[in-house]
Amino acid sequence: MLVLRFVADLSERATAEALQIPVGTIKSRVSRALAAIDLTELAQEEL
Repeated sequence: MLVLRFVADLSERATAEALQIPVGTIKSRVSRALAAIDLTELAQEEL
């Protein structure tokens, strides 16, 4: 999903259509994934 959104540069709507899921699902999953990446980076910096 992140690859489609950011590497392939698809819109939220186009990503949703490609995966056949609602746009709201794309928004929430991308938000959660980006938050998880940020937390991981912060944890690694503290080591």
